[in-house]
Amino acid sequence: MKKDKHDVSIKVNGKKLSEEAGRPAPPDQENSKQEPLAIIDWKDKRLFEQEEAASLAEDSKEDAFQKNRPSLPAKLKRKKKSEIMKPSLYFLSITAGAIVIGLLFGMMIIQLFSAEATPTTGSAGEEDPALTASYEDRLTASFIQAGAFTGEQKAAEMHSSLQADGFPGMLTHDGDWYYLFVGVAFEEKEAGDMLKTFQGKDIEVFEKKREITEPMIKDGKKQQREWLLAGKSLLMKTAASDDPKEFMNEYEELLNNSQAWKDSEQKEYADFYKGLENVKNVLEDDGELPITMHRETMEAVIYYEEAVHLFNDA
Repeated sequence: MKKDKHDVSIKVNGKKLSEEAGRPAPPDQENSKQEPLAIIDWKDKRLFEQEEAASLAEDSKEDAFQKNRPSLPAKLKRKKKSEIMKPSLYFLSITAGAIVIGLLFGMMIIQLFSAEATPTTGSAGEEDPALTASYEDRLTASFIQAGAFTGEQKAAEMHSSLQADGFPGMLTHDGDWYYLFVGVAFEEKEAGDMLKTFQGKDIEVFEKKREITEPMIKDGKKQQREWLLAGKSLLMKTAASDDPKEFMNEYEELLNNSQAWKDSEQKEYADFYKGLENVKNVLEDDGELPITMHRETMEAVIYYEEAVHLFNDA
């Protein structure tokens, strides 16, 4: 099959070699026919030379006339030169003055707007509570998740299987998915240790972080905010402690102080109170403390997040 001929570019050892595909070989000089010599008509050339000589003679006469033509006196020449220079200096001075005025005016405008844009600050002790609350650190809770299921039956089977092996488990449902959590931590090291424990037993888990905002400072709600912060502190210490029973008295004190939440019509506060109460009840029991405590702690952390959202949005 015949192919169209194209220029080909080949690269060998970093160098480009180009050749034109299908270029015909140069004809043999010995075999090529010699073209006949051109014969010039000397008569025409002679006539042209004569006309050119006549033209040159006329030009030389004109040059001689211009050379001998009387010129202006030197005084008049200097006057003309000065008259030409005066307008140029005049316009240059006007242009330079306009530039200087423009720069000064521009600097004044910049200073004016800079002064208006500078924010006014109060004393160091005066802070806007709402602004301060919006920039407070958030609580990062690392949940160890063992699976996400579209059906409740499969989620329940996995939950039962983990509990039978001695692992805590808590199921949540967001309307679409069922999530199985098996642990919660508030420090990276603790979360990493949990992941290694489950992975060492060939249980596929991964870390799912939740950012929980801090309770905002609000007028007339100082007491409720203190209860929320105290509950958060207790849950963090319980999750990190090897002997959480030492915090049982703190749970009892907080539950006594926040009795108003126990029968609250606002479900989020009532659930958080119940979650703290369940953790305290587990600490009083000498049974399967680690498994049950981890499950109740996870639930209480989720209830805390919901209670904080309600408090901040109210």
